[in-house]
Amino acid sequence: MTTSESKNSNSAKAASPKKMKKIFTILAIVIIVLVVALAIVFSSLGRIIKTGVQTVGSQVTKSQITVDDIDLSLLGGKLVIDNLVIGNPEGFKTDSAMRLGKVQVKLNPKSIFSDSIEIYEVLVDAPQITYERSLTSSNISVIQKNVNAFLPKDDGKDKDKEEDKDKEPGKKVVIDQVTVSNGQINLSATLLQGAALPVPLPTVSLVDIGKTRTVTPPEAAAQVLSKVLSSILDVATEALKKVASAPGELLQSVTSEGTKKAEEAKKDIQDAAAKVEEKAAEVSKDVKEAADSVKKAAGSILKTFTGKEDDAKK
Repeated sequence: MTTSESKNSNSAKAASPKKMKKIFTILAIVIIVLVVALAIVFSSLGRIIKTGVQTVGSQVTKSQITVDDIDLSLLGGKLVIDNLVIGNPEGFKTDSAMRLGKVQVKLNPKSIFSDSIEIYEVLVDAPQITYERSLTSSNISVIQKNVNAFLPKDDGKDKDKEEDKDKEPGKKVVIDQVTVSNGQINLSATLLQGAALPVPLPTVSLVDIGKTRTVTPPEAAAQVLSKVLSSILDVATEALKKVASAPGELLQSVTSEGTKKAEEAKKDIQDAAAKVEEKAAEVSKDVKEAADSVKKAAGSILKTFTGKEDDAKK
């Protein structure tokens, strides 16, 4: 090997570690940037979903929908919606139509970034529903009408449109199972004379949403809501029929607890009044004794100076 070739070889060996270090530095920077970018995306996903639920949900129901918070855990494949409230349509006076304290969703986290989101299970536990009846309609029936108007028509004539829909860009969703359990309907109607009649809502279950027909997330939510609203209307209608046929018995059962509380409150008031009266009597006695003492003292003083006591006693 010549002197020139030896120098070139040594120079290449010296440059190799520097080159590798530069490559590793660039890779480290790229990885850090990616991690930061993913962290920003993950942290904002909850806010994005919350905005979507409130905006799209309000458009579907034509009632204001609010959500307190959404907690998304991609590693655990869980999504929790806290305090989802569906407001009433215009013309109804109660605070809200439905309150869902907690909605729990189990999903495939990898599918969030794909064309089709895979949801294994949706659990809605103990929803509170207020059924308010007006002269011509109810808040629940108005919301159901709006939801059904949002859903695509299923008349069997849209096979070509369905195939085209599969090719359209945008998120699709598949839900294995939805369960709504332990719900309560509070009936509010003129027939109830101002009382609120609590009626249990039977468990509502749906399966295989989006498996036989392609649906978007808003359409899937509308399908679930439509099913729940139908169940609410069935239960409320049957309960109001019973009220109409036997109003005395049902109203007695509704108001018995209220009557009991009213009687307890009355007793508390009576006890408090008795204590006040007793205290007043004690004060009056003390005042009388003090007045008598003053009269006696005044009489003694008057007798000392005038020899008369009768005027002081008077």
